[in-house]
Amino acid sequence: MSASISLPTTTPDQQSVAQAVAEYTLAVAMDYMALGLDTEKTVFWRQSDMPEVTELTWLLSCITPMAAAEMRQLQGQDRPGSEPNHGLFAYPVLQAAIS
Repeated sequence: MSASISLPTTTPDQQSVAQAVAEYTLAVAMDYMALGLDTEKTVFWRQSDMPEVTELTWLLSCITPMAAAEMRQLQGQDRPGSEPNHGLFAYPVLQAAIS
């Protein structure tokens, strides 16, 4: 699995998001193969290729209390001058959807 949906939360320049997703997806696949993953027995997939991931993320987001997301994600994110975006809070829900 290549985490292509959560990448834009760490890439602020939206013009480079598509390029970064393509580069990182290829790099992840190459890393897995370099580690000896058997490509005959393995299916590579990107989060963005599965609409069910974003659909389930949305449904889980609707029932997840914001306080739970804030408490979990803001720990260690208090860098001066940085403002958290929604992706930071939604990340735990996204992880739950792909688990």
